[in-house]
Amino acid sequence: MSSIQEQSPQYTRVQYVSLSTQGVITEKIKSQILASSNKNNSKRHITGCLICVKDMFFQIIEGKTDDVENLYTTIVKDKRHNNVVCVDKSQFFNEEERMFPSWDMKSLDVDSLFSAKKEVLICGENCNPLDPAHKRVIETAFSAFTTLMGSLFRAQQVFKNYAQPSVSRFVREGLNPLCIQSVETEKIVLFVDLVNYTTLTEIISQSRSASEIVRILNVFFTIVMEIVEEYGGDITKLIGDCVMCHFDGHDSQKAIDCSLKILQQLELLRNETTDPFEKLIFCTIGISKGKVILGNVGTVGRKLDYTVIGDSVNTSARLQSFASSTQYYLIFDENVKNDLESGDSVIFCGSIELKGKRNTVNAYTIENEYNRRLLKEDLKALYCSVSLEMTYE
Repeated sequence: MSSIQEQSPQYTRVQYVSLSTQGVITEKIKSQILASSNKNNSKRHITGCLICVKDMFFQIIEGKTDDVENLYTTIVKDKRHNNVVCVDKSQFFNEEERMFPSWDMKSLDVDSLFSAKKEVLICGENCNPLDPAHKRVIETAFSAFTTLMGSLFRAQQVFKNYAQPSVSRFVREGLNPLCIQSVETEKIVLFVDLVNYTTLTEIISQSRSASEIVRILNVFFTIVMEIVEEYGGDITKLIGDCVMCHFDGHDSQKAIDCSLKILQQLELLRNETTDPFEKLIFCTIGISKGKVILGNVGTVGRKLDYTVIGDSVNTSARLQSFASSTQYYLIFDENVKNDLESGDSVIFCGSIELKGKRNTVNAYTIENEYNRRLLKEDLKALYCSVSLEMTYE
């Protein structure tokens, strides 16, 4: 039990960024922070560095875990800055792993450090050697700076997985998503919903853990999202067991082709998988075309969605629900139907009343080998067989 791998780490290193509430960070502000930090940190043996760039604070603090956690809580409440974001929190085992063992807190002037580094690079061997102490400061500063940049990059990679693809794309292109103006535009909206999700979770919960339900959802989402992106669609959000996405207004054919590919891949999964629950993954799809508002919806600082709102969103959701009462997986409206190539075998499903719509909506589908729903008795038999199989596992 004495190996370092079996010990619990006793030390924590926190890296955070924040914005000054007073604009550009002055020497007076830095001096106040350093005076307080050096006094208090030395008592708790917390070390670190502070890098100030215009109105931004970049700080690294390290020490015993409880001390660092308490200090960070105090830092977050400090009125001199806001928008505090912890970009990395890591743990280590002993004193030797500190990045700044001799600094209770030191402010690093990035501009002067870069100037010194640049001078060395330009002069090469012909310039006077730097004072050893100054050289150590520069080396430590660049180590801190590269550590922070690495942490920011990793944080961005994590953020990318939780943000909508369109928002991640704005960030990659150097745009601020908060500054993107809302626009009225024409979109083709898709709702792709997992069939009988409630029944599926009941069957799974009889013999498996909750994580198995999440795994099945992720299998479904992965297939749908990869195909939507392959065909050039934008994923807007995941709503429970449903994927909401959209295509540009002139891409009705792409939306139909994308939907048929999803149905094909799900059938392929059901035929090839040995997992009994994956054999139960079916979906219904509703598609509607029309004018929508595309933009940020929500509250800045709390929760925002870059999404589409409008009648076509509601219609596509209703059509997806209507598909459950038909013998088809895919249902779309007349605006989509009018855009399709003449060779497609379009089938009229009727003029239907949809909740929230004053007028009836003409519903259509397309003849395709993957677009035929199982008969209710066949689907019920499949669910029973899987449930029985679980009983005898």
